[in-house]
Amino acid sequence: EGIEVIHRGSSLASSAASRLKTGTRAPENVGLGEGEICEVDVAPGSTAIGKTPAVLNPQSWLIAAIYRQQRLIVPHGDTVIEEGDRVLLVGQPEILKGVSNYFRAGTSEFPLQYGATVVGLLKGGFCEKTVDEVRYVSQNTEAAGYRIFTPSANNAGGEVEPRAFNPSGLSKFLDEVDSGCCVLPAPKRRWFHGLGLGARELFDLVEAHNEPVLIARGSHPYKKMVLGVRPGLGSRFAAEMAVDLARGLNCSITAVGVVPSELVTGTGYQKTIRECLAEVIRLGDVYGLQVEVSVLYGNPVHTLEEISQDHDLLVLAHRRKRRTTLIRPDVSRHLILRARCSTLCLTHNLPSSEESVGLSRSS
Repeated sequence: EGIEVIHRGSSLASSAASRLKTGTRAPENVGLGEGEICEVDVAPGSTAIGKTPAVLNPQSWLIAAIYRQQRLIVPHGDTVIEEGDRVLLVGQPEILKGVSNYFRAGTSEFPLQYGATVVGLLKGGFCEKTVDEVRYVSQNTEAAGYRIFTPSANNAGGEVEPRAFNPSGLSKFLDEVDSGCCVLPAPKRRWFHGLGLGARELFDLVEAHNEPVLIARGSHPYKKMVLGVRPGLGSRFAAEMAVDLARGLNCSITAVGVVPSELVTGTGYQKTIRECLAEVIRLGDVYGLQVEVSVLYGNPVHTLEEISQDHDLLVLAHRRKRRTTLIRPDVSRHLILRARCSTLCLTHNLPSSEESVGLSRSS
């Protein structure tokens, strides 16, 4: 009693299978033995490098331990993952395979680094166009499936869940359903959107999310993606998400940096933008993905809105509660309201001091 018989043949077979994917090891006869525990090497170029558990915000998995230079590190929310780390992951077996690939800089794993489910929130009634886009994202990424929610039984066609439309409880609810990407219908265009005003309920929902939010305009399938690049760590995370998604969808990607008047940005902004774009190119090179880049001059909102007409998906970072003025508008807020194609935004809460750091300096 208390002694477990280990069959050498099955143990060797399991060990060999776990090493077929270089850098990933699944222990035999540990836990349930169903693949819910694995150790993975963080390879050079992995998009997990520089991130913390708090940023990754895992739901169906967690980082149980980090081994670095023969030392055990018990990870906390602010523990930074480094190249060469051996990371012990614990989670649902069907999710862990994709997550381990993400750490190893392997195949595209969107949206598993955020969660397993694509969630559609339809407050204004059932919208077939939005539901079609939810299905498209779910079926063409590594998502485990999708779910559609409505606030009441009066909105036919989805699961009734009022919590999904209450910003104060939304984050907890999305954790429960393991949301990896949330899809919201685009608001109807109004004249005051040109001033960055209105749609308060939409932004309350957008800013309650930790995972990517897709503002659906029915421009799928995504064949041409444009990434709006600005200085800041948040923009780097959005770039990593865009490159990962572009690899999975096999679509083209163009990174665009718009340089406004020096009166607004100062004389060093153009140099910083070019450094940011160069970093996006390097990020694409790591995965064998060609990234086209473009530096344009003018009003960032008007320029990117115009460019979005010729693309299927706009990707950008959005900072919560960012102050917006006529001289310094919140570019992402304007584009969420005004873009001509579907818009995937990654909301973050980085302080303004980090936002001022160039993309190429954030790694």
